[in-house]
Amino acid sequence: MQWIPRTLAAALIAASLTLIPTTAFAADTDRDGLPDGWERGSTPQGLKLKALGASPRHRDVFVEVSYSWRSGKAYLPCTELDRIYRAFARAPLANPDGTTGVRLHIDAGKTCPSRKYDLGGSSRFTVSHKPGQGLCANPNDLGNVLGAKRLNVFHIGALVAPNELCGPEGIATQTDFIVKDSRGFEFGFVGLHELGHIFGLTHAPYNAFSVMGGGLWPYASSGSGSSMSSLDFTRFRINALDETNLDEHVGYSTPSAAGNTWLSRWFGPQYCDTDNDPSTAPERKSLGRAHGDIDLDCSGAPWWLPEYDQYISDTPVSYDVNGDGVIGSVPAVPAEWPRVRFGLGRIGP
Repeated sequence: MQWIPRTLAAALIAASLTLIPTTAFAADTDRDGLPDGWERGSTPQGLKLKALGASPRHRDVFVEVSYSWRSGKAYLPCTELDRIYRAFARAPLANPDGTTGVRLHIDAGKTCPSRKYDLGGSSRFTVSHKPGQGLCANPNDLGNVLGAKRLNVFHIGALVAPNELCGPEGIATQTDFIVKDSRGFEFGFVGLHELGHIFGLTHAPYNAFSVMGGGLWPYASSGSGSSMSSLDFTRFRINALDETNLDEHVGYSTPSAAGNTWLSRWFGPQYCDTDNDPSTAPERKSLGRAHGDIDLDCSGAPWWLPEYDQYISDTPVSYDVNGDGVIGSVPAVPAEWPRVRFGLGRIGP
């Protein structure tokens, strides 16, 4: 869901009246939504972006973490901050300085073993009540969180207790997001998902290999998978699958060798009708490597007896891989990183 809270909208109008449009501010060499003039020094409101590490030749994204009074820093593990930081740092986006990646500046009021996530402005807010539902966080609760200097630069990443967000694990406006702290490992995955919405991405299909869809699970030869998914948006176009003519020696593929190598790092999602009962929905499985030998027709026994490779057919197979009840095709998925757009919502001049 996408909207600007009323209080933030009012603040935006007030802040916009103080902007001084100049040709220097109009240029945005690295296309991160922050004008070169701001990143070389300060914003019109006096926020010193250069001192915060910004550069007009490298994409910068700023996030202020705001905690509800029932949540807090203790429920935001350093490992989660590191995961989302690395996801941006590894982004396949070229910068004018000759490097790739996005520099994510997180102000969470925490100093971690890896780096300092403290820019001196992490905040607190109160979750409102919704009639008949009790505490139920919504974007209007964040209206007075950001200081005036930060309004056109920082996204708010709000963290609430599990019983303070009604419905989904996270929600996004045009600029900010709210995530349940879940007392565990959710901020990275859900936070990147919600930022994807803020940057213009929509929900992706299960075969997108992205946090916008089913996620990415590191491939393990044992078949047991990993206890923690990796954070990324789709890096390459994923080719369509013809469910009437599936090659189990190829599995999922992209138009390039580099893309296929990337795909081979992950488990390939598939829907298996393990009980052969048409009245029950197929179960989503992750059994084999996405690119390479993969038992797309689910002919193997659950524990691969005999060994998994003996279930890989040398001739084309037919199967409802995506579990939609039709043996037809699984549509292609476009790459997401090239479609990310920074500077949306209230960010920028």
